[in-house]
Amino acid sequence: DLESQPQGPTEGTLSPGSAEVTTDASPCGYVPAQDALRARSWQSKLDPEARLRGEMCNLLKRNEVLDREHASLEHRFKDAQRVLASCLQDIHCGLQAKHIR
Repeated sequence: DLESQPQGPTEGTLSPGSAEVTTDASPCGYVPAQDALRARSWQSKLDPEARLRGEMCNLLKRNEVLDREHASLEHRFKDAQRVLASCLQDIHCGLQAKHIR
């Protein structure tokens, strides 16, 4: 009898091509984050493009962080250059004043 046979994935299984994992929500030890992680793990195995999109997203985020760090370092470097130029100017003026005496 065809009607009595299961037509879709059963609880706790993953159907091929599916990105969702279904589980029994037991009161002891059920952690939704672990299911989400497990679902992403299965999805990356079943969908290499999704894995690559995730990696690309992570790289873009990392690039933004590096751009901000670079801008901060550039700003600090320019500040240090100004301080050094000021110190050199003070030294130069001091030497000229000493030489004039």
